[in-house]
Amino acid sequence: MRSSSRAFRTLPWGVLCAGVIAAGLVTVFTGRSRERALAQGDRTTADTLARVVTSRLQSQTRAVSAPLAAFDLADLGPDELVGAVRLAFVQNDAVTAVTLLDREGAALVPAVYNPRGHGMAAGESVEDLAIFARHIPLAAALAHGGAWRGPYLASRGAPRVAVADSVSAAGGTQVRVVAAEGDAATLLDGLTPREGGVVVLVAGGTTVGAWHEMPVSARTRVTAAANRPPRAPTAMVGDAWHGAVVPVDGIDGVLAVVASDEPSDERASRWRDRALAVLVFTVVAAAAAALRVALRELAGATDGGYDDRVTEPRGLGAVVRELANPVGAAAGRRRRCAGARSGATEYVAYRAGVSPRGSAGTRGGGAGA
Repeated sequence: MRSSSRAFRTLPWGVLCAGVIAAGLVTVFTGRSRERALAQGDRTTADTLARVVTSRLQSQTRAVSAPLAAFDLADLGPDELVGAVRLAFVQNDAVTAVTLLDREGAALVPAVYNPRGHGMAAGESVEDLAIFARHIPLAAALAHGGAWRGPYLASRGAPRVAVADSVSAAGGTQVRVVAAEGDAATLLDGLTPREGGVVVLVAGGTTVGAWHEMPVSARTRVTAAANRPPRAPTAMVGDAWHGAVVPVDGIDGVLAVVASDEPSDERASRWRDRALAVLVFTVVAAAAAALRVALRELAGATDGGYDDRVTEPRGLGAVVRELANPVGAAAGRRRRCAGARSGATEYVAYRAGVSPRGSAGTRGGGAGA
């Protein structure tokens, strides 16, 4: 019983220590779990959008080569080749120029394009055609079929992307390469993270998307990642932003997703507020436990808790026997309590001059004659 009383008295301190530990765990794990969730979400979003961009590039490549694949290009004359290339140009609104090459990269027909100042705002100039010719992925198209390169800047600073695809001719004994240039901004049309933020393509110093809406520190991190693209989606965290970068097949850079976030000092303040709330609750619980201990001890004192305070001397053997036999130990405690109460009754009767067995007498214990 004494050991249980001591354990009960230590209850407030145990509650207080548990609360301090809980407050620390709230501060640490709340921040870490949030960062892990954000990082996972950003990586997933970036990877999904990169797949969409790749799918659009593949679709654009097939759309350009499909009209020419319907003909045996080896049987067409120069005018008929120009007509076939023009057909591929007019069937694709996002294309600004189309050309047809042989295996060595020599142009078989003049490029079909929309000159500047004639209809489309995204017209091409002679300088633009020269830039386009330098970025045609000829080797990749001959080796793998559909290929693309970019983004890169046209002469007026508009972002472009070049796509190319191989087309069989002369019954499969010859190969032609159809190449087209398109507006790189169309690759990101309608791509917005569900949680909000900015989506950009970055390659070789060329940016596509709302680049200037990103924080300066985020632009620095994304540029560094574009110079050395990671092999897998990689999360990034800044003072007031979070995001991720991911490589895109055939793109000489990365796709980046960046979203704004509350400043780190505000996050830390919010976590401290949570920890403080846990501590306040703990202090209240410890105070309640201490009050309970005090009330229990007060109740024991007024009720005459002989089982806790009055015991007879016992040897080591008796203690061991009681521990080995809990039932006998309980019975022994009841006997000692009964003996203690009987002794107290006799002492009170003696002080009052009354026999404890109900007979009248003096303090000597004998009857008067």
